[in-house]
Amino acid sequence: MQDGIECKMLYKSRLYIKVLLLVIISVAVACTGGVKDDKSNGNGLLIRDEDVEKALAEKSIEPFVTEVREVSEINTTEATLTKEMSWHDVRTIMISLFGNSFKIENSALNVDVVLNVKATFKASIDMTRFEEGDVVRVDSTINVTLPDPKIKLVSVTVDENQSSQRVGWLRSNIDDAKYQQLIRKAKADIVEEIKPERIILQARLDAENMIVPMLLKMGYKKDNIDVNFSRPAEEYNVTEIIYTDKL
Repeated sequence: MQDGIECKMLYKSRLYIKVLLLVIISVAVACTGGVKDDKSNGNGLLIRDEDVEKALAEKSIEPFVTEVREVSEINTTEATLTKEMSWHDVRTIMISLFGNSFKIENSALNVDVVLNVKATFKASIDMTRFEEGDVVRVDSTINVTLPDPKIKLVSVTVDENQSSQRVGWLRSNIDDAKYQQLIRKAKADIVEEIKPERIILQARLDAENMIVPMLLKMGYKKDNIDVNFSRPAEEYNVTEIIYTDKL
């Protein structure tokens, strides 16, 4: 009988201790405002989000700007456009029949030239134009505005093996001067075919993929990083393409 009483007392003592521990833990959590938004610094100490925001706000942005400027120029993306450009010289002859005049094509006098033209474009961003004023910070959020990409025409070539010249049996081959004129026109025409917006969008994405890891290393969250450019991509047109070589 005595053993039964001692067991009941021991059970009640343990129950009281558990209840007391639960009360202590609840009070501790209430005093700290909860722990779900806090982080550990690795030493068992909790770091509040407001402390992280304060540390980021006080951190100098100058090293980040310097690191970006040291990149000098980002050659972000390359695009190639291949197209067949054709020129047709059609000759006609006049025929009179029953008092009526008709023009008919004389294939024996025609010349057809097909040129296989390949143009290579590259987009780049001049990071030396990046300044501290291009960075705006609000608490733990950072907004970075990068210099706008530029599109360069790297090369325009004609694949002679894929090009052809068909001459009617009553015509002679076009002379070299005319052929070179056709090549220059074909090169100029293919530049008009490029879609700058696509190249610009890819260039921006490549630049963003370079900048974001730098800011993550500084302590910013990915959701709090915003990389922008001053101009909409659709505003670009072929007249802004930079020619690195003569056509």
